[in-house]
Amino acid sequence: GTGTAQDTGTQHAPAVDDPKKIRNVAFIGHSHAGKSALLEWMLHTSHSLPNLRTPLPGSSSLDYDPSESHRHSSVFSHYLRVPHHSSLLDLSDTPWGDFPSDALATLDGSDGAVIVVSGADGVQSGSVNAYRHCMENGIAALVALSKLDRPFLDLEEVVMDLGEALGATVVPLQVPVMGSGGEGFEGVKSVFELSEDGRLKRNEDEDVSEAWTVLEESVAATDDDLLVDYLENGALDEFQVLKGLRSGVRKGAILPLVYTSAEKSLGVSELMDAIVAALPNPVEAREDALRVACDEDDLKCDLEPGVESGFAARVLHTTMDSFGSLSVLRVISNSRSDEGEKFAALPQNVVNLRTRETIKMPSTSNSVGLIGKDRLPLAPNSAIVPGDIIAVPKLPESVQTNDVITVPDAVQDEEDEILAETLGNVLTPLSRTSEIIPLMACVTVSLPNARNKKGKKSFEQ
Repeated sequence: GTGTAQDTGTQHAPAVDDPKKIRNVAFIGHSHAGKSALLEWMLHTSHSLPNLRTPLPGSSSLDYDPSESHRHSSVFSHYLRVPHHSSLLDLSDTPWGDFPSDALATLDGSDGAVIVVSGADGVQSGSVNAYRHCMENGIAALVALSKLDRPFLDLEEVVMDLGEALGATVVPLQVPVMGSGGEGFEGVKSVFELSEDGRLKRNEDEDVSEAWTVLEESVAATDDDLLVDYLENGALDEFQVLKGLRSGVRKGAILPLVYTSAEKSLGVSELMDAIVAALPNPVEAREDALRVACDEDDLKCDLEPGVESGFAARVLHTTMDSFGSLSVLRVISNSRSDEGEKFAALPQNVVNLRTRETIKMPSTSNSVGLIGKDRLPLAPNSAIVPGDIIAVPKLPESVQTNDVITVPDAVQDEEDEILAETLGNVLTPLSRTSEIIPLMACVTVSLPNARNKKGKKSFEQ
């Protein structure tokens, strides 16, 4: 199950014990497209923190750094854990476009991405670049149209422009609910329903039947066997469509679309449903990559696809505050405990694959889960589950963003997997190597202006 902050008297980070229930997803897209606003409402909807206020302009649980408050936009990547039904959404808010090195490090440590596109502003360059990076690096993507509460929007035209700009097969997973006369966005109806226990089923409502047919045809076109079934029987069954959707998204053949308005908190819960339904879990992402790598070269097939091996993690981000340094880790794999029922705790020692340095790890009890600016301790005896994002204190200064750390006896296995994935061009958080992109330099130039009343030159920045 999913633990929340209100389950006990002590606040602990939400957690699950099964990696198939995790979705590790980065929010990317053009600056000011509405990424942070959507995530704020997802956090609010999940009730992950007690006494959490309704998101309001000028107050943020994510962009809390003074520089971000001043800019009204993200400067750093921020992380949050959102329980949704039986799943755990490990979500990250990235400063895509403005500070690319930090954003790329976070995205490359993810299994999926939500590309946020402002419906009011149309498809912008940041969104196009974000989609291209996902396709080039094997990151499954979903598009969320935002700011749909704005007046005079032609949604059909926006969706058509989106498909043309990205060169993608855009498939809506919802039908927008409009006000009288077709004006005013009032919510969505999804083509599927997600139950509390995480089960998906088709929404039989007549209002979404046409959208279901579009999804069914799109899924059939992604797989030869499904296409034969569709042509012979005139339809696919519900299981084939929902399973084919996930497969098509992982292959990059389908780009799912959802409709949202953070301003009115519309489509937020349905966006979380879509993330669970369409984007891969850590097990699927890893198995897909190694399966393709094995197909490319028979010599690699002695590698076992999966996440149940020695502990390994990728460093996504490091932050400093009054308590010291805190390193954000994406857990890639972990072994089971001696009892074999759950995943083990953090190991005592790891090796940095880049430097070969042996590092003493902090204990699991000293590690935390991040929910924006809040740090919630992991519950006692917590398992470290593959796919999760955790933060650990006081790693050596030699540990850098994008480094991979693993237990000493798994060093050779991890290097073999990195080589296999790289040669097979099927990249995962283990093997992606982000470009080092310098942060944007900001230069202020003072120009002489008219003389002031005292006859002295004044300057305007």
